[in-house]
Amino acid sequence: MFGAFLAGLVAPKNHVLESALRERVKWVTHVLLLPLFFVYNGPRTSVGLINGMDLWWICGISIAVAVASEFLVTAACIRAGGRSPALPGSAHRRVPHSGECKMDGRCDF
Repeated sequence: MFGAFLAGLVAPKNHVLESALRERVKWVTHVLLLPLFFVYNGPRTSVGLINGMDLWWICGISIAVAVASEFLVTAACIRAGGRSPALPGSAHRRVPHSGECKMDGRCDF
């Protein structure tokens, strides 16, 4: 994970090269590597090691923090991209900005 993050940081910002590379890597990661990750790590997961109520509380709090942080980071990225996060039942409002945002979260300013 850390290596992929660093590769994304040092990759040249050429949009043609980036989109071509993204399309080639997308198939390998989604079809091959992601299922292999779950096949390898799934059987190694031992929930039986969580054997006390205090450990279950830590597990629950960790999951709650992870889920909440995903929502908060997503909302922050949407707002940074010039959009207003839509709440259920509300209309999605577009905030004016000088760039254009793609569906995958990339924004060109």
